[in-house]
Amino acid sequence: MRTVSTNQGYLTFINNIEARVFDKIKCHDFVSVNSLTEAEQHNADQLVQKNVLEKINRHEQTGYRAYSTKISL
Repeated sequence: MRTVSTNQGYLTFINNIEARVFDKIKCHDFVSVNSLTEAEQHNADQLVQKNVLEKINRHEQTGYRAYSTKISL
């Protein structure tokens, strides 16, 4: 289990499988749906429902992107 911040800034728990998908998408900034396996797509959709990832269209491709977090100083 691990905690990540949502788009509103709250912390939420994600399991290890969801964390692998989250790290993959966060590392690449944008991952197309076509490059993910069916299980990874399901986990990414679960993260969209938790407001951790967003599903967007970029250059006529549908994919996932992690919300950018702003740090207040």
